[in-house]
Amino acid sequence: MTRKIISIVLLVAITALGISFFLKNREDFQLITSVSIYVVLLLAGIQFLSTIGYGLQFKILTDHYKLKLNFPQWYGLIRTSAFSDLWLPTGGGTSLKAIYLKRIHNLKYSSFVASAAITNVIKLSVNSLLAFILLWAVKTKAPMLLFWTIFFFFLGTVIVLIFAHRVKQDYLPALRVLQNMGEEWRKFRKDHETLMKLIGINCGIFMTAGLQVYFAFSAFSVHISLVTSGLIAALSIITRTINLIPGNWGVRELIVVALSGLDGITVNEGLHAAALSRIIEVALTLILAPGFFYNLSKEKAFE
Repeated sequence: MTRKIISIVLLVAITALGISFFLKNREDFQLITSVSIYVVLLLAGIQFLSTIGYGLQFKILTDHYKLKLNFPQWYGLIRTSAFSDLWLPTGGGTSLKAIYLKRIHNLKYSSFVASAAITNVIKLSVNSLLAFILLWAVKTKAPMLLFWTIFFFFLGTVIVLIFAHRVKQDYLPALRVLQNMGEEWRKFRKDHETLMKLIGINCGIFMTAGLQVYFAFSAFSVHISLVTSGLIAALSIITRTINLIPGNWGVRELIVVALSGLDGITVNEGLHAAALSRIIEVALTLILAPGFFYNLSKEKAFE
């Protein structure tokens, strides 16, 4: 309940700030209508590759349980859950996938939720390490607070992965979710093939996200370095994984604006790039999600 209240308050505050900025600078935002259709198609293609990456991550996870989902199932679940995550702050997409896997493939809710949490820890670990490396490359320009925050964030995820399987259930009598995560991690850590695949696919997702940032700025003839693009991508993925605000609305835009300033890019230019990227992402989700949800609903998972 506390998380929901915080999420709502932050969403309202960020929305109010966004509307206020737009009203004061509405004439500047007309520039977004002049973007070349070819650039839009390029960004849409990169975004589609990113969604495939998230789909493959989900498939790797389910393959660990020998479920062998086909393309309409693993990609369809990712698309429909992405639609839910646009509006729900506390794992609505995860719940949707858990219901489907339980009703159609008889995978226990606790097993999937715990394994999804493990996957997220791995994702956070990979992207915080990448963000730390990139921050080191621009340490003379980046704030030290961010540098050390990312370092300790990465350290925290590594500690979880090293010690989670060693924590006895007696130590966590009231935290069933953490108990389940520890139990699943004991099994996961022995599946080296799955772990390597998860690390690899997260690196791929990071690369597509970085390219999307780079070309979103290029669409307005604004040069941004690959280092800064990658840093924005890594931090956007981290905050999206934590998912405190539905769809990461406003948070990713703030990251784009704040970090693009490292390359001397103005707030208005950063907001244009962020808005273009957001529009394409949402449009792709709205186009693809309904059809896949219809196909999945015929399997009677959501009745």
